[in-house]
Amino acid sequence: MTQGRLAEKTNLSTEFISRIERGVAMPSFKTLETIASVLGVRERDFFDFGAPALAGYTRQEELKKRQSLDYMTRALARMEFRELRIMHKIVTLLADE
Repeated sequence: MTQGRLAEKTNLSTEFISRIERGVAMPSFKTLETIASVLGVRERDFFDFGAPALAGYTRQEELKKRQSLDYMTRALARMEFRELRIMHKIVTLLADE
């Protein structure tokens, strides 16, 4: 979501959104609640610096993504080396690397 679109949805100015993003302005908790609601994240997600970036995912999507990754990790751990090489080729093609 662009700063302009976020500004529209939160009733804040684009300049203020930009200042928050750059760490120049400190929003109130109420403003953080509003921004979190519009983005579909929790307020605490803004402060969880060890967590992977949400990259536009909602909480439900992020949970499903993590569950899928956990499942795939377990499945890959059970595979033989030959099968892992095939999976590597598939993922590489899908990831466009």
